[in-house]
Amino acid sequence: MLVCYLSEPRIGSAVGRVRAQVLRTGRWLHPNAPNGELVIDRDRLHALARNFRDGIVGYELPVRMEHGGDLVGWITDVELDDEALYATVEMVDPQAYEQIRQGKMRYASAELQLNYTDPEQRQTVDVLRGLAFTNQPYIKRMEPLVTLSESTRMAECRPCQKEAEMTEPIIDEETLEKLVEKAERADALESELARLRTQQTHLSEKVSQKEYEMLLSEHAVRLTPALIDLFTYAFRVANGERIALSEIQARFPQTVYRLELSESELTRPATMQEVLKLLLSEIPTVPRTERPTYVDPTVSLSLRNEGGSRALTQLVDDRANKLARELGISYGDAIKRVVREVL
Repeated sequence: MLVCYLSEPRIGSAVGRVRAQVLRTGRWLHPNAPNGELVIDRDRLHALARNFRDGIVGYELPVRMEHGGDLVGWITDVELDDEALYATVEMVDPQAYEQIRQGKMRYASAELQLNYTDPEQRQTVDVLRGLAFTNQPYIKRMEPLVTLSESTRMAECRPCQKEAEMTEPIIDEETLEKLVEKAERADALESELARLRTQQTHLSEKVSQKEYEMLLSEHAVRLTPALIDLFTYAFRVANGERIALSEIQARFPQTVYRLELSESELTRPATMQEVLKLLLSEIPTVPRTERPTYVDPTVSLSLRNEGGSRALTQLVDDRANKLARELGISYGDAIKRVVREVL
């Protein structure tokens, strides 16, 4: 009877587990590699791990003592960590396992097949075909073999080891207390800073209000109560206060008509433009008040000492032209100024 094996039969039972570094990232000259250079990067490591888990060349790969030597185990799992690929090997040869445990066999060497054509999927991929234990690997600076029976697999597994390290305390209690104390001081300083900012805002508002009151007091004689109220509204709106149009309407019943508003709009806040419009509409109603005027003694004496209306007219004209040039005003405004100087 003829027996045909489609893959290498697995023989023997497991006597222990070994963790081996299969490959690491880098570049090496190699006569059998494409263009004479073997390039292993993270993408290629991920592809090798993925293709192993997909079982493209088998879910368990043979491990031999030296390349082409006796079968001593099977790759049952692979894992990626940082810049390297690792394999878990189930050993079926007690003597080989003992050599590794005693440190007589130290390293692993990968058996790769680049540009392998999957006979089922008909895709060209890179695959790991097996592994060989050796003391003279082609790729140097590899990590030594580790028997997982010496410690638990969880302790030797690097990702799990990193997770375990993360659970260990990274600072002592004294340092932690100091950090908590600093955090509390920082919170207290932040609260104090917020209080000072609020106090500064209130003080600024008081100073601004005081300056406004002083300004109004200087012109109180010339302003009517209505104008003072409108100036006050303008000041409050300019400082960000929301004043409802209904409040202004209660003080100035003509607000709706002057601003051409509907009754429904009285519930919204007044804008600065609307307050200024009311202010300008109120100014023409202010009665003219007598105010002291500055009289240029030279002009007054000249006008009064000159005889005849013709001379007076000429002096007023000359004075008006001079004021118009010096002050950059119109001739009409200059005439008014000259007349007020003499009256």
